[in-house]
Amino acid sequence: SGRVLFVSIGPATCPGHVVEPHWKHTVTPQAHPILWAHRPPQPVILALSHLRWEALPDTARQLLQQLAGMDGKLQLLFMQEPLPSHAAEAPYMDSRPAGPCIDIVVPRTAGCALQPGFCAGQQNLLQQLLGQYCREQAVDVTAIWLNTPMAWPLAESLLNQLPWSAHPRRVIYDCSEQPVQAPAAAPALARQEQSLLRAADLVLCAQSAIAAPRQEAAGRRLAQIPKDWKRAAASLSLAFHS
Repeated sequence: SGRVLFVSIGPATCPGHVVEPHWKHTVTPQAHPILWAHRPPQPVILALSHLRWEALPDTARQLLQQLAGMDGKLQLLFMQEPLPSHAAEAPYMDSRPAGPCIDIVVPRTAGCALQPGFCAGQQNLLQQLLGQYCREQAVDVTAIWLNTPMAWPLAESLLNQLPWSAHPRRVIYDCSEQPVQAPAAAPALARQEQSLLRAADLVLCAQSAIAAPRQEAAGRRLAQIPKDWKRAAASLSLAFHS
């Protein structure tokens, strides 16, 4: 006979009570061994970037490398914007190593020529590709790093569909640079950024001019990182483990 596994994450919903999403909580192997009955998952940091790995600002790339190398236990899965595939090809995820703990993944889709980047028109397809990749590679996403609000709907959908984890899942928004978008897309970008600022556990800014308009929404979760990446990495490492 089948078994139903029910996990309670807090009090019942009542008027005025805000229930955090399940990915803010954890479950332990000891409490629910059935979830760890198969291949142990590989903890990874998933980065969703509108820039190619080689085009990242030095500080961002060095910070991600530092995080990926922490304790030798974390893997960095760096997902770039889609590139075109042949029209006759089924969508797929292209991957290549970029270091001992770093993998670059690039979705290949036929539709990205007309709907580039992390646009709404490709979200369902990207979600399927990314979810399938995570399942096949048996990875446990412990943190998501974004440098564009356009990727937040994809990240949020993935977080809501991932299984329970032994680690609290963190969302890190790196807005070291002012988001740039076509004027017609500006309202959607602003809404996505406000949603991301509310959800993020850590908001990183490199300049006061970028930090100031986000201070109210992010509150104490906003950190202005120094340009010296080693000092920034030390600060981020403490925040990551807190």
